[in-house]
Amino acid sequence: MMELFNEKPSNEKLTIHQIDSKTGLSVFESTNESEMYKYRLYIPIESAKKFDMIVNYCDNQKQMEFDFDQIDFEKLIKKTANKTYKQ
Repeated sequence: MMELFNEKPSNEKLTIHQIDSKTGLSVFESTNESEMYKYRLYIPIESAKKFDMIVNYCDNQKQMEFDFDQIDFEKLIKKTANKTYKQ
């Protein structure tokens, strides 16, 4: 786990929870965001080719959006807590 703080006068705190050290898959947890955007899943560009990508494109009409399963970020973070690190 790594924590970053903003130098401007705010109480914003960003915590990075590394989920997979091989791919760099991480959950970014922001204390300044609404509950809907509190957690975000990120991978470094170098690892992107290791993941499937969905391209929802049609050249003649707009396509329906996909509905994905909700991620339980708190459970995921707790599950991998023994793999986190502090800096």
